[in-house]
Amino acid sequence: MTEMTAETTTEIDDDITLADGKRTLTNSQLLILGFIASYGVAGCSESKRDIAEALQVSLKTVDRAILRLRKEGFIISVARYAENGMRLSNTYHVPTPEVKGEQLHAIAG
Repeated sequence: MTEMTAETTTEIDDDITLADGKRTLTNSQLLILGFIASYGVAGCSESKRDIAEALQVSLKTVDRAILRLRKEGFIISVARYAENGMRLSNTYHVPTPEVKGEQLHAIAG
């Protein structure tokens, strides 16, 4: 399996608008989506900084990508807290029937 890094993407990282007017994701957004998806149903609990380091991209790139991926529905973000109430990094999931079911169960709680 090829390791995912920013070097494996092309130099161009602009949104592409298709003929039907729909926008696609940038190479960085696809890279970050793939990284999150690689964690499977358990989700990715890596911090944004750790994701940036692993993929050799800037923290700002990860922050913007996660914002767009959440907005477009490509990922779900779940807040995490330690037992003492301290905020931890979010867990990011690619929506699947299993993840959606878990979220509904957590909300219904």
